[in-house]
Amino acid sequence: MLSARSRAYLGIVLLVATCAGMLFTGDLRAHTYAYLLLYAGAAAGYLLALSGLSALPTTAIVAAGLLLRLLLFPGEPSLSDDYHRYIWDGAVQTEGINPYLHAPSSAALDAVGYPERGLINHPDLRTIYPPLSELLFYGMARAGVSSAAGLKTVFGLFDLGVALLIWTAAGRRRKEALALYLLHPMVAQETWSSAHLDAAPTLLVVAAALLIVRGSDLRAGLALGLGAAFKFYPGFLLIPALVGNRARPLPLLSGFAVGFGLPYVPYLLTGAALGSITETGTTPEFNSSVFYLLRFVLPYSTARIVVITAFVILAVLLARRRSGRAVTTHAFAVTATLLVLLLPVVHPWYWVMAVALGSLAGVRLPIFLGLAAPASYTTYAGAGFRQRLWARVLSYSVLVAPSADLKAIATDAKAT
Repeated sequence: MLSARSRAYLGIVLLVATCAGMLFTGDLRAHTYAYLLLYAGAAAGYLLALSGLSALPTTAIVAAGLLLRLLLFPGEPSLSDDYHRYIWDGAVQTEGINPYLHAPSSAALDAVGYPERGLINHPDLRTIYPPLSELLFYGMARAGVSSAAGLKTVFGLFDLGVALLIWTAAGRRRKEALALYLLHPMVAQETWSSAHLDAAPTLLVVAAALLIVRGSDLRAGLALGLGAAFKFYPGFLLIPALVGNRARPLPLLSGFAVGFGLPYVPYLLTGAALGSITETGTTPEFNSSVFYLLRFVLPYSTARIVVITAFVILAVLLARRRSGRAVTTHAFAVTATLLVLLLPVVHPWYWVMAVALGSLAGVRLPIFLGLAAPASYTTYAGAGFRQRLWARVLSYSVLVAPSADLKAIATDAKAT
């Protein structure tokens, strides 16, 4: 039987070795099953390290977390091509053009210089990113950040900011909370390998939760509004913020209106601020759980109404059950998890926010769901784009395993 110290360090070695393996694998999409094998090793290393966490000094956690990120940093993103759109939208704006007006394939943008224009996904659709994301893309373009490495550096700073907030706010749980987030292989991968921007709204959401705990409702609303202006899903956390005797409605909503609304102004003044957000396909579905099951018995539009209604009702019930400012991070973590479970489209990076909140609040369910989420990358294996049922089942297998979080949520819902 290995000691806690041996398990912890063996887990870290496994984490580091598998991330190094990803770096030397090259194009991870072209070597999907090799990547998944390496990622499974990283996930096992993570769990092994957590099992011996009591024997790990904080310095080892920080060193391992930083090493994981440094190992993932050099490789060109291959599991996602979203970063091309980020760079493109920034380049479009440096030409004085509103990115919401034209799709990348439009002849109106032929003067925009980007050698990899042909690699932008959905070239016939205008951008769907909210305005604060677009302002960040513009700022990076103006600063000369026009490469995947530059994006990783900027988004990586947000990621490290999340880790710092978790460390400073977790109190007696700070070592555990920091390890849960900083060693999580999916979080490190999606920011430092795939160059996704989700760490930016995550930082603002975590800050909003902590500001509510401290009674600073105006600033909390501002942070939450800014988060929703990066990506829309932080806006759904208004429910647990307002329900359950937490934030005062007027200052919270005032701050939210400013944070969410102001970034829209420059784009509205120049012609558009929504792009293709209301046009991108009528029936998108990817790696969903509840929505996938509903589609067996309901039309797409009806299923969408059902999940929206279910989210609002369940979010209100759970927020009322766990009331008070002191449990805001827990309420945010549970609500963020519920949101992703009900979404029609679920990519692995959608779990970054829920993992961060779960790490801070001690809610393990989103942490393990996020850990399993990269199973969906099997869609890239072989020819074409094919969703595999076994990968979907694996992504949500945590839901059928014994879980203290699930039992607590079910008990709360029943009691409410």
